[in-house]
Amino acid sequence: NIIHRVNPFTFDETATPITNISQALHRGLGYDNGFIYSTNFTSAPMSIIDTTGVTKRIYPAVPTSAPYGIAVDKFSNPTKTSIWYATPSLAGTISLSRVDSATGAINLVLDLTAKLIPGGVPATATVGGFDIVYNHPKYPKKIIGLIVIQNSPNSKLIAIDLGTPFA
Repeated sequence: NIIHRVNPFTFDETATPITNISQALHRGLGYDNGFIYSTNFTSAPMSIIDTTGVTKRIYPAVPTSAPYGIAVDKFSNPTKTSIWYATPSLAGTISLSRVDSATGAINLVLDLTAKLIPGGVPATATVGGFDIVYNHPKYPKKIIGLIVIQNSPNSKLIAIDLGTPFA
């Protein structure tokens, strides 16, 4: 129930850990503009936590189907932040959902079960982490979702083209 803030290059803590959080687990974490977006992988919906640990919002529209990977999308629309999450952790099915951060409404669901891996997602595979990058050297001027499909020993990191930013 603690969130540590670390330098990704040195792994040194950069600030006091956030400890007074009501949510029990934090499996999916995203960060934007002073707020932490969190999912707990099991029973709770997505919530927003400030950097002091206070829950600012709970998104009831997000299903409790074990969102695991979560990412903040600041690239698709310059006036509206979206949150993407990968669900469920249920083996053999993979989907991405896009949530409007202002309303909590799910405005897009992509069922990727049959599209990610030739022959489909193995029945034992689950979603791992998820993140979004923009303008990666291999994908210039593209918004790319990076999703981990856990299926040891054959886990995969897959890049998904989420489009180009609005001008």
